[in-house]
Amino acid sequence: MENAVVFVYATLFLCTMLIAMLVYRYDIYKKEPWYMLVATAAFGVLVMWLLGYIEDLSLSLFGRCREQAWSLRLLPQRMKNLRSSSLCF
Repeated sequence: MENAVVFVYATLFLCTMLIAMLVYRYDIYKKEPWYMLVATAAFGVLVMWLLGYIEDLSLSLFGRCREQAWSLRLLPQRMKNLRSSSLCF
C-alpha cells in the first residue's frame, strides 16, 4: 500500500514539473526567476501538508468514526454551519 502511495505522489510531482517546464518555456512575458518558482512550489507543498492535518483534525472532531460514510457525508454541512456562525468570512 505504501509503495502505491509513493508512486502516485511521484507521478503527480513529475507531471507537475513537466507542466511547469512547459509553461516556463513558452511564457511570452517577462519570466520570473527560477528560484521564485521553486519557492512557490515548496510553499504550496507546505500549505497542502498543513491543510491535510487540518482536514484530519476536522474529520476526527466532527465524525464519530472516520470510516463511516454518513459522517463524511455530513461534514460539508457541518463545516458550512461552522463557517456561517463564525465572525470570519
